[in-house]
Amino acid sequence: METIACISLKNGMILAENVYGTNHQLLAEEGQTITAEIIARLKKYNIMCVNVKDALDLATTHFARIQADPAFKHFCSVYDPCLKYYKDAIQNLIKNETPIDLTVLMHIYIRVSQCVKTPEQLLDFLYNKTPNPEDLTYVHCMNSALISGIFATWAGFTSDEKRLVILSGFLYDIGKFLLPEGLIWKNGKLTDLEFTQMKSHTILAFQLLDKQKLPKEILDVTLTHHEKCDGSGYPSKLKSHQISKYAKIIAIVDAYDAMASIRPYRSSLHAFEIISRLEKDGYAKFDPSYLLPILQHVAEAQLHIRVRLADGREGVVTYINPSDLSRPSLRDDEGHMINLILEHDAQIDILL
Repeated sequence: METIACISLKNGMILAENVYGTNHQLLAEEGQTITAEIIARLKKYNIMCVNVKDALDLATTHFARIQADPAFKHFCSVYDPCLKYYKDAIQNLIKNETPIDLTVLMHIYIRVSQCVKTPEQLLDFLYNKTPNPEDLTYVHCMNSALISGIFATWAGFTSDEKRLVILSGFLYDIGKFLLPEGLIWKNGKLTDLEFTQMKSHTILAFQLLDKQKLPKEILDVTLTHHEKCDGSGYPSKLKSHQISKYAKIIAIVDAYDAMASIRPYRSSLHAFEIISRLEKDGYAKFDPSYLLPILQHVAEAQLHIRVRLADGREGVVTYINPSDLSRPSLRDDEGHMINLILEHDAQIDILL
């Protein structure tokens, strides 16, 4: 809420608190809409200022509350210039072969990460920040670096290992800048030929960055981040023991960000949809020792969030079921529990 001088009140504002006169008589109630009559009454009793609801108070969805949150607006004021700096650095690398400064990349990571209170808040802000269509690939790469730092921490990486993961996040998908934009963000399924061309971004990234004096761990990630532990990945169909820990964690980051981000052909998936998809076959494709703690943290970050089910029922997430992280227990407005483990057909439609 915000405090407004009565001379600045306007019709349509909503009171955030009761207003009392000098003799404790109630002049206006919390929740009342300001009218000319109420303004005249407050003036008559010499009320100087009142508290009214601000945009954050009036927001009815989680997305709207995030957009109205001053902390999110501050985050955007830091993120946007950092994205431009990152974009310029990548363009100079590709067009002019200007060496990439890893110190600058880490500064970008630290600058953005330090303007949020918690890792969970950073994920929430990234999820609710709508990118410019022309910046989608740059946003994907920068967000991957930011997410990499969080996931590496949750997966138990050391500080030195975490730094390599973050730098890999900035650079692993750089090969996509060497492919046609229409191919990267095609609205529809890729043809076999297009998919073969798409897969070449791993090799293109390796060839581009191999000219730089970069740690071998980063070069390896650019080449192997699409390898899967069950051998179903590309370009070499490596098995789990053949894939570095850095490539394993970036593979999870890449999958998470792809689902959490808006795409030209679909909206972003909410957290429980992402968890469900990664639980379905992710423990075979990704390293479960990394994937499980990451999904647990993502799920627990949804506690106390209000959700709406596909059948219209609403409730607040009160318990994360450890046996099925994507199907929590909810409490509705009447205090009744809804256990999604038991209601197999019930699905979370939207986070409110």
